[in-house]
Order: sequence, then C-alpha cells, then structure tokens
Amino acid sequence: MQKIRNTKGSVIKVLLKKGLKEEFESFEKKIDAKLDTLDRKFDAKLERLENKIDAKLTKFRDTILTAIDPLLAELEHRRQDRELASHQTEEIRSQLGSHEKRIKKLETQRII
Repeated sequence: MQKIRNTKGSVIKVLLKKGLKEEFESFEKKIDAKLDTLDRKFDAKLERLENKIDAKLTKFRDTILTAIDPLLAELEHRRQDRELASHQTEEIRSQLGSHEKRIKKLETQRII
C-alpha cells in the first residue's frame, strides 16, 4: 500500500488523483459504449443507403437496356440487309458481265 504523508496537501492530492482516475475510466467506458452504438447505427444507415442506391441503379440500367434493345435489334436488321444487298449486288454485277459478253458476241455475229 502507498505511504501517505501526514501533510494535508499530499493526502488530498492522492485522493483527487484516485477519484479523477476512476471518473475518467468510467467516462471513457461510457464514451466508448456511445461511440460503438453510433458506429452500429451509422453502419446500418449506410447499408440502407447502399441498398437504395443499388435498387435505383438497377432500375436505371434496366430502363436504359429496355430502351436500347429495339435500337440494337434495328441495327442488327440493317446489318443483315446490307450483307444481303451486297451479295445481291455481286450477283447482279456477275450477271451483268455475263450479259455484256453475250451481247458483244451477238453483235459480232451479226456483222459477219
């Protein structure tokens, strides 16, 4: 145990230190408990906010994709049309070349 001097100042000083130390420890525990409670509340609110944001972003994405789907379908249809038109153009050019050869052949036969 501590030796306490017989002077009034040192006894009061020791008692004050002990009392203040107990009060500060008690205050620190209360503050820690309140901070933990606030931390849990904050985490819960943050999670709810994240869920709301996720829901809104999902809804927005779905709206965008729903709006884009017909456009993408139209682009695909047009691409197929261009491929078909290109193939038909090649066939027509081939037939045209064949017809030109036959016409020239017929024209040269008449001259003879």
